[in-house]
Amino acid sequence: MSHYLGTATFLRQPNYDSNGDCGGWNLSCADCLWAPGACDVREAAMQVRVKLYASLSRYYGKAAAGVPFEIDLPENAMIVDLVNRLKLPREEVKLFFVKGRARPIDWPLGPGDEVGIFPLIGGG
Repeated sequence: MSHYLGTATFLRQPNYDSNGDCGGWNLSCADCLWAPGACDVREAAMQVRVKLYASLSRYYGKAAAGVPFEIDLPENAMIVDLVNRLKLPREEVKLFFVKGRARPIDWPLGPGDEVGIFPLIGGG
């Protein structure tokens, strides 16, 4: 079972110990899902597959450009919610594809959707 809190998605339990160390997950005790009573844990309503392209991959941890990863979102989430969850700078995201079709940032997402997010690309 996956859980989410804020912008992080957890597919397994971090190695939390009584010293406040979350085993390399870079979480403070207040953010750790596994510290008793430390946060509001909610079950994810749906999961989508995401591909970040070009320079956008640097904003989400270990994401590699064009390599898909899954993330949990609440039911009725839109692309804008995904952008916010991933902490992508709004001024850098310009093009969105859902299931291979261009969509606006306010497009509603559904369980299992595949989302590609591209930055503004210049050239000449």
